[in-house]
Amino acid sequence: MAQNDIEAFVYDVDGTFYHLVQMRRLMAREFGIEFLRAPLKTLREFKHVQAYRKAQEVLREANRGTNMDESVNEDLQLAHAAQSLGIGVNDLAPTIDAWIRERPKKILNQCVRVPVIDAIGILNGFKVPQAVYSDYPATEKLELFGVKDSIGIQVSSSDPNVGEFKPSPKGFLLTAELLGIEPERIAFVGDRPDVDEVGARAAGMKFIHVDEMTASVIAEARELDRAGAIARIARAAT
Repeated sequence: MAQNDIEAFVYDVDGTFYHLVQMRRLMAREFGIEFLRAPLKTLREFKHVQAYRKAQEVLREANRGTNMDESVNEDLQLAHAAQSLGIGVNDLAPTIDAWIRERPKKILNQCVRVPVIDAIGILNGFKVPQAVYSDYPATEKLELFGVKDSIGIQVSSSDPNVGEFKPSPKGFLLTAELLGIEPERIAFVGDRPDVDEVGARAAGMKFIHVDEMTASVIAEARELDRAGAIARIARAAT
């Protein structure tokens, strides 16, 4: 299929709208500052955050190999992490709220992948259908990056009608269904080949690694008409 057959773009969020490594480097600095103030508390909270992140990968692998009895969501991830730490969910939840949901909001604007945000703006100007499919609800981050009004569909793995982490194709297929566009006419933009690319291809979508979305690509697309802009941005789709 040629690039000009692409009719819609779907985006991952974490690691795609912003540089994940840079964000985690800045968060590590935050942990360092807190460590100087309260070392034992901060070490405990760091351990809790690591357990929460590991729980996601454990659940992801469970999705890969077998049909899980439970639908994955943030509550299940929290429960798995708490169990691995030997503490209650209520003891873990405040740390996750603080370090995973709230504190990153203050630094994400320092890590933004500008070409991705610009591409969304260009495509929205041409009324190209766009969506996000993320493992977590993305509304707040879309608002933070100023693209909420450009994204017509939002799907997350924790939605009741998905219930499986990537790379399960279930969420990808639901996104295509909601867009009303065949998967093979959709380009999925993501940062993890082992998760985003595998899932997108399993659903029949094309895949664009976010590193292919460069400033020069966007500069060229900005000078083209609708068909040309879609083709230029989708050129890396395979």
